[in-house]
Amino acid sequence: MRSNLEGPAGAESSTAPAAGGERPQNRLLAALRWLLQGRRVLYVFAVFWALEIFLVQDATFRPGMPQDWRGPSLFWAQLSRFLINTFFAVAVVSLIPRRLLFLPFLLWQLWAATAIGYHAYFDRPLGIQTAKHSFTEGAAVAGMGFDLVGWPTLILFTIALVAKCAFAIPVKRRVGFAWKRGLLFTLAWVGMAGIVNMGHPLHKMRRTYNFERTGMAYGYFFTWIAEEHFLGGGLIERAVERAPPLKSNKLANETPLPVSDRVVIIQVESLEDSILDVQVEGEHVMPFLAGLRETSMHYKVAPFHDHGSADADFSMLTGLAPSRDLITYRLLDYPYGETLPKVFERAGYHSQFLHGLFGDFFNRRHVYENHMGFSVLLFEEELNRDYGLVSARWGIKDKDVFRVAADLLEKEEGKVFQFIITLTSHGPFHFLTPDEQEIFKNPQDVRERYINHMRYVDRVLEAYYERLPEDTLLVIYGDHESATIELPRDQNGRKIEFVPYFIHHKGHTLRASDPVLARSGELHQLDMVTFIRNYALRLAETRPEHARVH
Repeated sequence: MRSNLEGPAGAESSTAPAAGGERPQNRLLAALRWLLQGRRVLYVFAVFWALEIFLVQDATFRPGMPQDWRGPSLFWAQLSRFLINTFFAVAVVSLIPRRLLFLPFLLWQLWAATAIGYHAYFDRPLGIQTAKHSFTEGAAVAGMGFDLVGWPTLILFTIALVAKCAFAIPVKRRVGFAWKRGLLFTLAWVGMAGIVNMGHPLHKMRRTYNFERTGMAYGYFFTWIAEEHFLGGGLIERAVERAPPLKSNKLANETPLPVSDRVVIIQVESLEDSILDVQVEGEHVMPFLAGLRETSMHYKVAPFHDHGSADADFSMLTGLAPSRDLITYRLLDYPYGETLPKVFERAGYHSQFLHGLFGDFFNRRHVYENHMGFSVLLFEEELNRDYGLVSARWGIKDKDVFRVAADLLEKEEGKVFQFIITLTSHGPFHFLTPDEQEIFKNPQDVRERYINHMRYVDRVLEAYYERLPEDTLLVIYGDHESATIELPRDQNGRKIEFVPYFIHHKGHTLRASDPVLARSGELHQLDMVTFIRNYALRLAETRPEHARVH
C-alpha cells in the first residue's frame, strides 16, 4: 500500500525518466523533476543542510584542534560527524510538517551565527556549561563577534535561511509527517553516535575535557550531552584539579620593587602588546604608554584568556590560575585564599576597587564582596548612585571612573592600594562619541574603531597619571588581545597572544634586570602575578614605616 504523502502512483511514474532514445538533457531534466517532487526534495535538501551544519562545526572546532590529531583520525571523525548530521537533518524534515520547517531552520541559523561569532571572539567552541553560566556576558559582547564574522558571512547565512524556508513551503499540496521514516532516521542518528562512541568514548570528557576533539567526532549536540552529564557536577573540584601548576620563578632575580604608600594596579581592557608600536601618520596610537616604556620595567607577557577579562583579574588578585572549565567567579565556593587586597590591608593599606561595569557581570560583585577583601567597591551602580555618573551604552566611561579614582587617592591620607579595571576599550568598540574619535574621524572597520578607543584610553591614563602623587608605584597591564588582528597559533591550536606589563615608580626610573627575558615572550601572567604578590607579602610581613624612596 502506497503512502498518500507521495501522491498517486501514476503521477509519480509519469515523471520518471523515459528509456530508449530520449536526449540526455531531457532525461536529466526528467530526473530532476522526479527528484524534486513531494518529500523527495526535502530529503535532497536535508543532505545539503547537513553539509552546512558540518561546515559550521568544522569552522568552530578545527582551529583549536591540537596538531597531533591529523590524518586518518581526523578523517574518520569528520566522516562520522557528517553521517550524524545527515541522519539528524533527514529526521527533522520527516518528523516536522513542511509548513513548520522554517522554525528549526530559523533556530539553526541563529545558532550557527552565534557559534561562529562566539568562536571568532573567544577562539573556542561554545559549550553548554559556558552558555548556561555566561549568557549575560556572551550577550553583552555579541556585537563584537558579529563584527569579526563580517557582513559576507552574515549575508550568506541569510541567503541560506531564505533558501531553506523556500523549500519548506509546500507548492501544490500539503505534505505532512513521515513518521516511520522520521523515527527510522532518528534511531539511525542516535545509533551512529553510539557507533562513534565505541572508538571515541564520550566519557573521556570527564578526564580530558577536550571539547574540540569530541566536537569534531560528534558535533555540538552529543558533545553538549557529554559535557552536561560528565561535567555538570563537581565543577569546583575539577577546576582546582585542572588549574595549571603555580610554578613561577623566572623573575626571582628581579630587583625588588621600592616601598610606596600608593600602589595602583590598572587592568586595561583589550590592551595588546603590539598596539604600543602602532603608528598612524608617524604618531604612536598610544603616545603616553609608548613613552612610559622608557622609565618603566616593561614586559611582554602571555595572558590567561580562556573566558575573557575575568581570567586576568582573578589571577592578579588571587595569585591562582583561573578555571579552564568556566569563569572562575561562577564557582561560588572556589578556594580564594589570601587575596592581594587582603595582603595589602594586612600591610596597613586601604584597598579600593573601581570598575565602570555593573557588578553582576562575571559575578564579580559576589566574589569581590565575599572573598576579595576590598574596603571600597565601586561598580557602575555605586558610581551612578553616589557620584552621579551617567552610563554610556553598558557602562561608565573610563574618563569618569579615573576622575573618581584620582579624587579618592587625594582624599586618603594613609596608605592606599587601588585596583582599577577599565571598560571603554571593550569590543565591539562603539563607546566613543563622534567628537571622541581622535585618529579616525569616520572609522571604516573594527580595527580602526579599536585604534580610536586605545587612543582614548591612553589620554585617560595620562590624565590620571598626572594626578598621582610622586613615588606612586604603578602597574599597568592588558587583560588580553583585541581580537582585531589574526594571531599565530601554537602546536595545540591556541592563539599566541601577548599583553604588556608596566611596573613604574613615578618620579624615578625602573629597569628590568634582564631586558632580553622581559621582551622574549617567555613570561606568563603567573610570573608577573607572583612577582607583584611577593612584593605585597614583603610589605605585610614587615609592616615597615619606611620613608618614601628618593
